[in-house]
Amino acid sequence: MTGEVDLDATQGHWRNGQLKALLQHCLEHFHYILVRTDPGVAVPLLKDCLQLSGQAYLLIQPDSKDLYHRDLLLRELRSDPTTGMGRIRTVFCRAKGETPQCELLRRLEPGLHGYVHDCPPPDHREGDGGLTSAFREDLRRLAREIGRCRIGLALSSGGARGLAHVGVLQVLEENDIHIDVVAGCSMGSYVGAVWAFGYDGVYMEKLAREVEHRWGIFELVDPFLFPRRGFMRGEKVKNRLQRSIGDIHFSELRRPFRVVATNLSTLERVVFSTGDVAEAVHASSAIPGTCAPVTINGEQYIDGGVCDPMPVDLLEDMGIERIIAVNTIPTPALMRYSEELRRESMDAGRPRSNRFVNLLNKYVNYFAPGNILDTIFRSFHGAQMRVAEQSCRRADLVIRPICFDGRWHDFTHPGKYIAIGRCEAESRLDQVKALLKRTPSHHEDRTTYHTLATTA
Repeated sequence: MTGEVDLDATQGHWRNGQLKALLQHCLEHFHYILVRTDPGVAVPLLKDCLQLSGQAYLLIQPDSKDLYHRDLLLRELRSDPTTGMGRIRTVFCRAKGETPQCELLRRLEPGLHGYVHDCPPPDHREGDGGLTSAFREDLRRLAREIGRCRIGLALSSGGARGLAHVGVLQVLEENDIHIDVVAGCSMGSYVGAVWAFGYDGVYMEKLAREVEHRWGIFELVDPFLFPRRGFMRGEKVKNRLQRSIGDIHFSELRRPFRVVATNLSTLERVVFSTGDVAEAVHASSAIPGTCAPVTINGEQYIDGGVCDPMPVDLLEDMGIERIIAVNTIPTPALMRYSEELRRESMDAGRPRSNRFVNLLNKYVNYFAPGNILDTIFRSFHGAQMRVAEQSCRRADLVIRPICFDGRWHDFTHPGKYIAIGRCEAESRLDQVKALLKRTPSHHEDRTTYHTLATTA
């Protein structure tokens, strides 16, 4: 249950302690109290609100006037440690039709908590209509955060097998299952970036099928003439992503998004939540030995799968209450089974070997089984398996859209992987819905009403 209290600059009749007493009384009857204020409200009144707050949200427009009032408020509050400055989060309300790329948002990105898109004008009245789906969804996401019932989606690495993530997202969308934040690694970061930008699963499948032809792999490969730092640059993949989402920054995405990469110098996990999205995805997808490391702000990065191929604990660190992991990395047992099927098929069919193809695979095709790129990736994959399985144990639900005969560079058959993702997600749909209905556990003997969400 939620109660509401309105404060505006004309209400000067509040005496010292009266507002705090009112709020304490309200908290005995409501789970949450929403305090709506305007910039002219006296700071002492706001302090009374903040001292009782579990979390405070400053909902402001991205313009110089609102930012000026915010800075004045924060400056006043810093002098009093009892106000709980760490609980204050800034949320930008973006007007409908506002340009997607906003330099002000980019400058303030590190201190930005979230955003609400397509906000109506200040004179908009309830019942007037005209509220967009994006506005409603952003408000619901904020409400789920306050109510501590957010859903996070972790998308694993896995090369072409990661296209199965698209099928999973399609099923979630078709069943009206809303995700509050998505975290991705390597291929999972690519799929997550396109989805966080605002494209739906149907359009994402269309993008994936653009390379669904015999020579499609060459639209993604850009080899070095002299492979000193890696065999491929990875720029074609980055450019392809930029054609879909442009030079957008994290603060301009429609959905909250995180990208995992590995610092080449320290081998530490690095989480990108600010800056250029395509650049972060490029770093997260730079398979060591296969692709050249990516330099961002003077630091070199390689594939996030080196340190965290299944970023479940990233969502845990963010405080996400319910986590769904989508793991496309097969286990050794599944790979052993796949190899047995392949050998049985060869023994049964005894296909005649093509001498010309064999020569190409032996001397030209670096991707052929047993050749250097295939060996590098399979070794890399072997190191990921156990780490990914350990991470999955921390998730509330794991979806495993795994293909037995899939190759890491098989991007010319996207339909196969997307279909596997859909099938596996549909088989777990009841579990997903049950996860959404799960009641948060309380350690107290009775419910305590202590959370106060304030907005200014």
